[in-house]
Amino acid sequence: DVVTGASPQFTASGGLYPVWSESGNDLYYTNATTAGGGGFRRPSDSSEESEQVYALPGFSLISDASSGDSIILVRATQSETSRDLLLVRPRPDAAVFDNYLTAEWNEGNPDISPDGKWVAYQSDESGENRIYVHSFPNISGQRSVSPELGADPVWSPDGQKIYYRSGSQFMSVDVTTEPAFTVSAPELLFENIEYTRLQSQGWVRNWDLHPDGDRFIMVRSEGGAGGGGATLNAVYVVVNWFEELKARMGN
Repeated sequence: DVVTGASPQFTASGGLYPVWSESGNDLYYTNATTAGGGGFRRPSDSSEESEQVYALPGFSLISDASSGDSIILVRATQSETSRDLLLVRPRPDAAVFDNYLTAEWNEGNPDISPDGKWVAYQSDESGENRIYVHSFPNISGQRSVSPELGADPVWSPDGQKIYYRSGSQFMSVDVTTEPAFTVSAPELLFENIEYTRLQSQGWVRNWDLHPDGDRFIMVRSEGGAGGGGATLNAVYVVVNWFEELKARMGN
């Protein structure tokens, strides 16, 4: 609670990757302790217990939810196509699954536009992560947003901009959806090495845009580039160390 400073525990155990519902009345999350994996939902004021939204074998996480929570975008890791995006329609008896983006490369970090008609996401189909846009929930053509490296896209509240990360740089593009979808050249907002993330770490977004559209909240690395502190780049194996210890300690 940013007003009172209170930080009550929201899940009893195993809560990961929280995502707000469009209304802000619920929080979705992944429960890593649940057999088979799955997504859960609970009122943000904790007035009710959590309910399971879907169950899915393997690793998956809820990335976004459409207006009215009728469709949930889930990123799932599948054996043949790796990271994919699925559409999940919650039902009282069992959720209904549909493939959304399931190509041979990786797709992730989707963000649904405020009008609910588009999804910005990242894909490594070019050999590196870049930002693309597809119509939603039905796919009709792909639009390229970032001409070079890009990850973690977020729509502005008015739907007229897309923000994204490019290494240590934070970029924005102007978007027009009518009468046709167009994107401007990227503009540099700011750059800070403490907010850099390696490409391999870029599949769970660690920043967001405030609903007023004027402020950001980010995870900062104090150990250098990479978003996870100091980078481990070598492993050393020491043999016969006990003999050296005895020699130094006088047997």
